[in-house]
Amino acid sequence: MKKSTKLLLAALFLGSIAIRLFIAFQAEGLEYEGYGVARQVESIRETGIALYNDELSYGGRDRVFSPVYYYLLAAFSFFMPLEIVLKTIPNILASLVIPVVFFLSMQVVKNEKVSLLAATFSGFIPGFFNNTINNASIYTAVIPLFFLTAHYFLLTNKDSKHAYKLIGCIILLTVLHPSSLVLALSLLIYIAFLKLQRFRESSREPEIVLFFLFLVFWLNAVLYKRALSTHGMEVLWQNIPGRIMEESYTQITLLGSIYSIGLLPLVLGLGAVYISFFEKKRKHVTLMASISLTVFILLWFRMVELTTGLILLGVSLAALSAYFMNYIYEYLKTVKIRHAHNIFLVAILGVAVIGFLPNTFLAIQQAGSVPSEKDMDLYLWLRENTEENSTVLVLPEEGSAMSYYSNRKNVMDEDYLLVPNIDRRYSDVLSIYNERFLTSALQKLNYYNVQYIAITEYNHDTNNVSRLMFFDDNCVQRVYPEMESDEFTPEAYEVKCIIGETRQ
Repeated sequence: MKKSTKLLLAALFLGSIAIRLFIAFQAEGLEYEGYGVARQVESIRETGIALYNDELSYGGRDRVFSPVYYYLLAAFSFFMPLEIVLKTIPNILASLVIPVVFFLSMQVVKNEKVSLLAATFSGFIPGFFNNTINNASIYTAVIPLFFLTAHYFLLTNKDSKHAYKLIGCIILLTVLHPSSLVLALSLLIYIAFLKLQRFRESSREPEIVLFFLFLVFWLNAVLYKRALSTHGMEVLWQNIPGRIMEESYTQITLLGSIYSIGLLPLVLGLGAVYISFFEKKRKHVTLMASISLTVFILLWFRMVELTTGLILLGVSLAALSAYFMNYIYEYLKTVKIRHAHNIFLVAILGVAVIGFLPNTFLAIQQAGSVPSEKDMDLYLWLRENTEENSTVLVLPEEGSAMSYYSNRKNVMDEDYLLVPNIDRRYSDVLSIYNERFLTSALQKLNYYNVQYIAITEYNHDTNNVSRLMFFDDNCVQRVYPEMESDEFTPEAYEVKCIIGETRQ
């Protein structure tokens, strides 16, 4: 690799980190889902053990997950403030996708300029970039490791000395996140494509794939056996409420999906698939095409969460785009227009930069989707003025943030595994805020042992909820704030009445 290429790759990597951190530190605090991670890291710092038994989530429940990511963040938190760790380390991990895709592309095209462009696309895929800046998402570690595993799979096919690195990546990816199953299925499809395209098979490939399949399915069965026994095959959908799954797929349009993936990676990646299957067949391209096809099938049958699927699809197409760009680049070398091949690369880079600018402003807005100062005041008031064992009703997406700041139980948050009757619970939580009749509302509140109901700015802005329609001075009393206001301010109500036997 040329020295100039090394410098450009380093600049891309550091530039990605700098842009991400600049956006992340524009907002005080984390996005709502980041507080679930914060609670895990705090628990490890204080007790050395992750929250497998969480007394605050869902009023008290068991969890099933891999703690590897949380222990990694906790290790850094001994040297830096927790909020700095949760904003900094995930963004550094996410930026690693740039060198990973660069080296993956180099295996396909052997062209440093084109590989740098593909790496640039991968680092700024809108769905990945916008959704991993300020929420300490585990996908900041999963996505680079996913494609690093694919990289070492290709290298091991050439030289068995890389086998230990591949095994290490497989084990780490599997214990980190169930997305290893997606890669395992992709390798099965890859082997099928090799048969269909009549490639000369390496003796290592079937052996590696069989080993991969056995290890991935065995480790996932061990790690998530309780979830499998509880949910059966529905564990593939992570027990996500049906209404959430339905809304996530119906609310996004075709244009929205294209935007999330990125127009350039989509067009160039599909061009690479076409050339690979119908003109110049390449085994390396077939692997990346297999990953893209697997993710597309899973998305089509709604067997993967939408955002996760679009991120994997976007990055795999970004890696594939190197092949199509190189195809055009080599062709333009043969035309009579001077420097046409270099002009083509500059034009692609210019289009990518122009497309990235509006996405940056959107990312700043999304990174700012954090609990408001007024909502935080309400959470802290709950901590200081309510009984320690109280259960507080908030929207599911607010559950972890509320529990983090108030140290009070929530009725529901965004970790759905091992929760029975999840659809009913989700429907009940939403319906309480729109309930008109006191008796009906109290039945649900008593069922979930709710002592306090919070109406936050987030709830007001999202669902236009200003106050409870079943408000009653005897049974449901407003306790926060002390003074009425003409403008909307977050409110808390205490539930004093019980109908029948209170159940949790």
